[in-house]
Order: sequence, then C-alpha cells, then structure tokens
Amino acid sequence: MRAAYLGRRNNVSVSFALAVGLVERLMDLVTLIVLGSFALSSVGIVSPLFQNALKGISIFGLIGLAAIFILPRLDGLVRRLILALPMLKETHKLKLDNFLQQFIGGLRSLHSYSRAAQFIALTGLIWLMDALGTVFLAFVLKIPLLIQQAFVLLSALGLSSAIPSTPGYVGVYQFVAVTALAPFGISRADALAFILISQILGYLLIVFWGLLSVWQFNKQPEA
Repeated sequence: MRAAYLGRRNNVSVSFALAVGLVERLMDLVTLIVLGSFALSSVGIVSPLFQNALKGISIFGLIGLAAIFILPRLDGLVRRLILALPMLKETHKLKLDNFLQQFIGGLRSLHSYSRAAQFIALTGLIWLMDALGTVFLAFVLKIPLLIQQAFVLLSALGLSSAIPSTPGYVGVYQFVAVTALAPFGISRADALAFILISQILGYLLIVFWGLLSVWQFNKQPEA
C-alpha cells in the first residue's frame, strides 16, 4: 500500500517504490543486527532466546544485502530468462520484464556511495534518537535503563516485528520486552508498564502525524 501511494504521489512506478522500500527495510534489519551485536557485547548478559534470534536473522540480512548488490548486475540474465519462458504470452512477458526492470532500478538506489553513506548515517541517527527516547521514558517511570540496554530492547522489538502477530503487535511486544529486560534486573511489572506506555505514546504520535499528513496531502493536487 505504501509503495502504491508513494508511486502515485511521486510519479514513479509502484515496482520502483516497492524496491526502494525493500532496501529501506533491509538496511533497518542490518542496523538492528549491528546495534544488537554491539549492545550484547557491552552488557554481557541477555536472554539466550534473543541471542538465537539475532544469529538467525543475521543470515536473512546478509542474503538481502547480497541481493541488493548482485541482482542489478544480473539484469541481462533476468531479462533473457523472462523472455524465454514458454508458458507466458508475449504481452505478459513484456509486463513482467518491465516490472522487474523497475524493481531492479529501485535496488540500485544504494549503489551510489554518497547516497549509501547518507542513508546509513540517517538510519543510525534515527535509531540513536529512538534509544535516547527509550532511556528518557524509563527515567520518567523510575526504571534504571542504560543506553546499551535500550539498544538491546529496541533490537529485540525490531526483530520481533518479523513474527506474524496481532494488529499493533499487542502481546508480542509485551512478551519481548519482559524477556529482553529481565536479565537487567527489571521486574516483569515494570517491563510491562514501560512497554504499554511506550506503545500508547507511539500510537498517539502516529495517529497525530498521520491525520495531519492526510489532511495536508488532500489539499495538494496529485502529481
């Protein structure tokens, strides 16, 4: 849905917007793996469940990164394979080929070193701000939480979003928060209170900015 909306608003193909969104999510995944690994090495104590999840998801992150850089270089091979498919009509082959060419074009968005550096720097800054906000909320609730521990929690929550769950991750986030914070001496009650307030604040912010953005975009003519 996001890819379709961004494609329509910015006058680019949906497949291109989808590929750029995929690159964004993969970079988020890799960032979570890196931050989680550094945080684990600094705190020294964490749930074995999270350690195993981090190792498993690292494989998918590396595969995704490899695909971003390898697939665009196989452009010609992919095109020949599509055109050689005997079960598709010629019109369908052309549509599929056009879709994949736009998709591969989106994957090339990080092939520029300057753009990749900016993207990585902004991604790191965003997660740092998120960690500082987590520490501040814990301070307000009188829960002792270091920034390294906040990165462990954020990594666990981020990786848990890959698990099929209820809308809004209700239940999943609570389980992950209790599991991730327990090794740091934070009680189950404090962990539940923290994550519930964090989720509520997150929903309020999303609703506020989302409604404001919808109102603003509806005032503008479509591209």
